[in-house]
Amino acid sequence: MKLDKISNDLEDVKLRLASDGRLWFSRVSDPDAGVREVAVQVRRCFPWSQPLAWLSLRDDDGKELTLIESLEMLNEVAKRELLRALDEASFVFLVEEILSVEEEFELRQWRIRTRQGERLLQTRMNAWPRELADGSLLIQDVANDLYVIPAIAKLDRESQKRLWAFLDDD
Repeated sequence: MKLDKISNDLEDVKLRLASDGRLWFSRVSDPDAGVREVAVQVRRCFPWSQPLAWLSLRDDDGKELTLIESLEMLNEVAKRELLRALDEASFVFLVEEILSVEEEFELRQWRIRTRQGERLLQTRMNAWPRELADGSLLIQDVANDLYVIPAIAKLDRESQKRLWAFLDDD
């Protein structure tokens, strides 16, 4: 696929997650004859506080085929496939429930339920959830995995209580 310049128009982007877990990219309006798919890898660019923004889709040679500033720039099918790919690649775990938070020697151990299942994660005592621009919260564990709590209000009451101690009441 020949793309000499990266386009900000992402409406014609087609993404498909194959059964082998690879994400395939094409453009409906590709200038080459016909539409050709290319396997891509998703790379986060910046900032880490927005794990679902500024995503670079790169071919196997590392060449950037497109830059996605925001998921909202994609059509619904492409957005859904990209989110599935991110989930399967475990880039971002979406927290659905906080089962417990316990303090251990210089660490907090969180037991949570995500879309991918129940997980244990550890954070340093001085590491606090960071509020993102959209109101969601980002937690980074000691292994540098990222966990997003999309909407605190959607958590069950017990999860909200467990999280409350880690939030700033400004």
